[in-house]
Amino acid sequence: MPRITITISESLDEYLEEESGEDGEFDSKSEVMRHLAERGREVDDLERELEMAETRIEDLRRQMAARDNVEEKVDVLAKRLEDEQRAQDAPFVVRWYRWWRRRNPDEEGSERA
Repeated sequence: MPRITITISESLDEYLEEESGEDGEFDSKSEVMRHLAERGREVDDLERELEMAETRIEDLRRQMAARDNVEEKVDVLAKRLEDEQRAQDAPFVVRWYRWWRRRNPDEEGSERA
């Protein structure tokens, strides 16, 4: 294993002393430092994963918004189709009157006057 030398603050040295030795979780200060370095690497990996997950969530939100817009348009078209079908299913007299009213809008107004 390669060796390194670092300079640390007294408070960090006290922390390393507390974590190592008889009462500590680790046998030596070096073991504490290796553990902290590994945890730091895990944190970096988790931060990258979190960033990717947040990006994916934002992509899915945009897709859902686009889907909602499409569903809204489909609902409008379905309603329009139902209305047109209902108009086609109307009795002949009603369809004829609608046709006549569209072709002669002025005559309808003069009858009411």
